[in-house]
Amino acid sequence: MQTGDIHSTAAGKGNFTESDFERISGFKAYDRADRDIGTVKALWTDPSGEPAYIGVQTTWLIGRTHVVPAFDCEVNMVAETVRVPYTQDDVEGAPSFDPDLEITPAVEREVKEYYRMRGGRIPEQERAMQPPENARAGSRATAAEGDVTIPLHEEKLDIGKESVEVGGVRLKKIVRTEQVERPLELKREDVVIERVPAGGEAAQDAFHRENIYIPLRAEVPVVSKEARVKEEVRARKTKKTKKEVVSDKVRREDIDIEEEGRPPYH
Repeated sequence: MQTGDIHSTAAGKGNFTESDFERISGFKAYDRADRDIGTVKALWTDPSGEPAYIGVQTTWLIGRTHVVPAFDCEVNMVAETVRVPYTQDDVEGAPSFDPDLEITPAVEREVKEYYRMRGGRIPEQERAMQPPENARAGSRATAAEGDVTIPLHEEKLDIGKESVEVGGVRLKKIVRTEQVERPLELKREDVVIERVPAGGEAAQDAFHRENIYIPLRAEVPVVSKEARVKEEVRARKTKKTKKEVVSDKVRREDIDIEEEGRPPYH
């Protein structure tokens, strides 16, 4: 199986090989944004002895090693760091594996498919990857010569407040029409015709036609309208306070202690 060389970023250093594992074991591992993601704890090689995968022991899963393709990783021997071309979330979600065991073709297919989905450049051929002897021997941490300190982390929930728009009130003037009735008295003129007896005197101007017009007047309704301010509508905002319980999940690390081959005290 062919894999890409892991080039050193330190001037004068050669390509990374299996023989370098003892030197990089324990190097700090960083993602492509230079965030600390853990420590190099294992190396798997192809049948030709070329590095194929490195094992990064992260801080969020005690005792498990996440598999990362060695292709395109950068090693800085001076700074004692390994930089992987993936994000912290990519490595956190990657398959985890016991560094003492062989990576079978089925496991390798799973690893390759995972990193291909995240844009990784992965060689196509698949063969079983075996950890070198120095990786097998050095993969288990012991406390035979001193104390071992394992940091345990926990998340703290920090809840703040932010003002956001949740709705509003729209005021819109409309025109309504209604029928109004008012009582009104109207005066009008009329003509009363009366016949009264005359004195019988001789008429000088008689027997000719004559038209007399008498105008009659009457009161009629006259309607006028005037717009006046009847009332004002004022809108003002008020604030109300309510109590609400906010909950979310936080993670914390713990440790399980397993005793193996512990001799009894006498």
